[in-house]
Amino acid sequence: MQKIALQHFSDVPPGYWAEEPIEKLTALGIMNYYPDGTFRPERPVSRAEVVMLLVRAKNYPLPKTRIQVFSDVPLNFWAADYIQAAYENKLTLGYPDGTFKPRSAADRAEGITFLARFDDLKLKEYWEIEQQPFPDLPLEHWSIGAVLAAKEDDLLNFLKNKPFLPAKNLTRAELAETLYRTKFSKEELAKFEFTE
Repeated sequence: MQKIALQHFSDVPPGYWAEEPIEKLTALGIMNYYPDGTFRPERPVSRAEVVMLLVRAKNYPLPKTRIQVFSDVPLNFWAADYIQAAYENKLTLGYPDGTFKPRSAADRAEGITFLARFDDLKLKEYWEIEQQPFPDLPLEHWSIGAVLAAKEDDLLNFLKNKPFLPAKNLTRAELAETLYRTKFSKEELAKFEFTE
């Protein structure tokens, strides 16, 4: 088994709630960190950043033929290729008005939906769902199928006995913690032995 050194960050102290996911996913290069050696765990993550990370993680090929998939993602936007690859691999559908809002912070509902699709979870339609996964997420909420699937697959343990807060910005720590629990990450992590 290949050995790999854990990454440590000055702003992720020992005992931080998402310490293990952050240190292991950055060691594998799945999550990134900043040139100054920080991780900035409480920083909101943009929609473009989330899909770029997920596309890179699964090594989805970037498009050979570039097309403008969303009206607000010009071909010269830094993440245009990743957003197109995410769209082509059904990680994102964008908004009904044809936009993607790449610079907007991903809220929890959006981020968890990206991750549920990334991990190929079976999403129920809202009319198949009888019980709310979280009291503050109505059955008619657009993300209900993805959130329920993520909860049933133990991706949302950090929200145990807490509200979901669908409109709250997804932080880098929350993204790391949720991504860490996917089948994809478990398979990747099993290939390595982590050392100090």
